[in-house]
Amino acid sequence: MTEATLAAGPQCSTPLRFRIVENDIENDLTRQLSLAIDNFVEDSELGRGVDRNGYFDQTRDAMVNAIMGEGELWVGTLDEQLVIYILAGFTHEVDGLPTYWVSQAWVRKDQRGLPWVKQAWETIRSRAKEMKCAHIVTISGRENNQAYCRFLGPGWHIYGTLLKEDLYG
Repeated sequence: MTEATLAAGPQCSTPLRFRIVENDIENDLTRQLSLAIDNFVEDSELGRGVDRNGYFDQTRDAMVNAIMGEGELWVGTLDEQLVIYILAGFTHEVDGLPTYWVSQAWVRKDQRGLPWVKQAWETIRSRAKEMKCAHIVTISGRENNQAYCRFLGPGWHIYGTLLKEDLYG
C-alpha cells in the first residue's frame, strides 16, 4: 500500500490523502515540507546539541534520498495542505530480521490527537507487514517515552538509547 485515504474528521469535508512520494515533489509541497521541518525542530524536545541548520539539511537530504528510492517519504495532505510527513525505510535489525525503520514523523500541531493520526500509523504498520517486516522501530527524542509508547499502541517498548560523543568543542 503506497497510498491511503483517511477520514479527516467532522470538521473537514474532504478526506486526507496519505501517500509515499515516488518521484518529483510539486513546488508548493517542497515549500510546505521546508516549513514542516522547521516546525518539527521547534516543537520537538530536540533542544540540546541540535544545530537547526544541520538538522534541516539532514532532513532535507533524507527526503531527497527517499524520493530517489533510498527509503520512503510519506506525506499527508488535507485540502492540498501538508499535515503529516514520515521518513521511513526498510532495513535489517541487529537480529537479522527485516525491519521498517521510521526515522522521523511530524504532524501539524492543530491536527495532533485527531483520529486520522492513528489511521496514518496503522497505514505505516500495514506497509511494514506488506514488506514482511518483523519489527517497526522509531527514533524518539522525547523525555517521556512511556507516553509515546502508549500512543503507538500495544507491543511498543523502549528498545535502546542513542549515545553521542562530541569530538570537537
